Amino acid sequence: MDDADAEKIKIYEQYRDGEITETEVRELLGDDVVDSIEKEVEAFEAAMKRDTSVFLSNE
Repeated sequence: MDDADAEKIKIYEQYRDGEITETEVRELLGDDVVDSIEKEVEAFEAAMKRDTSVFLSNE
């Protein structure tokens, strides 16, 4: 991750924490970046909820 990516994440976290509005985050990062981050967050959360016991093997 480079400095630009770290800055984008920092700005998005400010939005998520309620420090800035959705309008502000979209103005700062652009719709494409915000939408991409939101999709990544959703995918990560879904993966965390996934039952991983099917990946375990007793063999």
